Amino acid sequence: MPVPHALRRLAPLFALLFLCALPLRAADNAALLKDCDAACAKFDLNRSQSLAAQALAAKPGDFESMWRLVRAQVDLGEDSQDKGQDAQAESWFNKALASSKDLVAKHPQQSTAHYYRALALGRRALFAGSKEAVQLSQEVEREALQALTLDPKNGRAHGLIGRYYREMAHLSWVKRKLAETLFGKLPEGGDAKALQHLKQATQLEPNWVFAWYELGETHEVMGQTAEARKAFQKAASLPKADHRDDRLKADAARQ
Repeated sequence: MPVPHALRRLAPLFALLFLCALPLRAADNAALLKDCDAACAKFDLNRSQSLAAQALAAKPGDFESMWRLVRAQVDLGEDSQDKGQDAQAESWFNKALASSKDLVAKHPQQSTAHYYRALALGRRALFAGSKEAVQLSQEVEREALQALTLDPKNGRAHGLIGRYYREMAHLSWVKRKLAETLFGKLPEGGDAKALQHLKQATQLEPNWVFAWYELGETHEVMGQTAEARKAFQKAASLPKADHRDDRLKADAARQ
């Protein structure tokens, strides 16, 4: 069917409007990410999640939008869990798990992508059955180590794997052997490995309450009382920067 003459005359205008819309969407994405970070800093978790989702819609596949969405979903899951809302927490962690899978698929060379994948896996494991929990646990280690392979200075990944190794070190012999018999070998972990990674985390992220708190916990289980006290004091003295920091700082102050 021939194109009407009037429409042919308007075609260049349509093309110009389309081209102008592209940078506008990119600008919208940048503004939304800025607002997302501001909401996160104010611990407005629902707004942070909503803005990250909007930024991703404005620029599909965008790395910066994708990891922020996983961060917000994990935060909301943790907040629900702290309030005893287990069903809602599990729902958020499932969303984070799906989002983080897409994140590493689209950005496999980004250390931050693998860190947030490991974080989502660890949170989802809290609600998994025994077999799935073991499988997820193995993936946590793999993703965290991949994050460190891509960026050895990823302090968050050091903190995550440090806590993970300490937890593995203190599984009861019975639980470990039962799990390995049924589902395969578990990561070895170990307090010494945990300590090494947590010290790295505090050096790379000196204002991260979680890292100092977990360092204190690790020193404590190793019988290093003086070092534990110093780490707990440091954790208690730091400003709040995460929605869970109040709980960690209060616990650290009691040590």
